[in-house]
Amino acid sequence: MKGEMAKKLSIELRFSHFSSRYWLELFCEHELRNGENLVYIQMLDDPQRWVLQYTPRNLKNLINAEIMWATEDELRFIKSNKIKIIKMEKVMTEYFYKNSDFRACAGSENKRNRKAANIFEKNYDYKIIHICDKNKIIDFLKKWDGQQKEKTAPYTRNLKFCYYLIDYLDRDENLKSTFVFIDNCLVGFFVSEYLYENYGIGLHQKIDYNIRGLGRWLHREQAIYFKEAEYVAFGGAVGDSGIENFKESLNPYKKEPYYYLKLGEIKD
Repeated sequence: MKGEMAKKLSIELRFSHFSSRYWLELFCEHELRNGENLVYIQMLDDPQRWVLQYTPRNLKNLINAEIMWATEDELRFIKSNKIKIIKMEKVMTEYFYKNSDFRACAGSENKRNRKAANIFEKNYDYKIIHICDKNKIIDFLKKWDGQQKEKTAPYTRNLKFCYYLIDYLDRDENLKSTFVFIDNCLVGFFVSEYLYENYGIGLHQKIDYNIRGLGRWLHREQAIYFKEAEYVAFGGAVGDSGIENFKESLNPYKKEPYYYLKLGEIKD
C-alpha cells in the first residue's frame, strides 16, 4: 500500500496493532469499493490469496467476503444483517494495555512484573538510549533470531516487519524507541508507534532472553518514555503459547478475539 494512504487509514481504521501505518504499507493493499476503503492482506499459507484484514461496514462489500480478523461486534453486525456465514474460525486474541498500568505496576496482579523488574535493576549495569545505530540493531536482530527455536510463518512475517521499520526509527517522530545496553552491547529494544489522540501501538519488543527480568522491566520503561499514548495495542500470539502467557501476565485491560470468516449471500 502506498505510504500516504497507509498513513491516512491508520487513523481511520479500527484501533489495533494491525492499523500501524508501517504494517499497512508493507503487508496490505487498498481498494475503494462502493464508497468504502477496503484493506487486504495475504494469507500466510497461500500468498496468492488476498483477504480483507478488516470487516467492511457496507453490506455490498460484505456479500461473499473473506475476512481475516473480524471482532465479535462485527460478527453480531453480520448476523443481524442475515449474511450467511459459510465458515468461521477463531484465529487470534489481541491484547490491549494502559501505559499508566505499566508505569504504576501496582497491585497483587503485578507482583511478578515488579519482581522481574527489580531483578533486572539490581543485577545489571545498564544504559538506555532512544536513537541507535542501524548496524547495531541489525546485528542484535541476527543474534535474537538465532535464539529462536521455532520459526513459524507469523514469526517470519513479524521479523520482516521489524527489519522494515529500522530505516524509519530516526525519521518518524511518531516512532518511539528504547534501546538497552549492557557492557556496551545492545541487549534489547522496544518500538512503539503513536497513532492519534491517546492511542498507540506496541510494535516490537526484542530482548536477549539470557538477561533476567529484562522483558518485563522494558515494558515499564517504554511506558515511561512513551507518554503520548495511554491506550496501547500489542497484537496477538497467533498460536504461540509462550507469547500468549506472557501477554496475559502483563494484565491487559481488554482482550479482543478475532475470527476468520468466509461469507455468502444475504439469507432470505
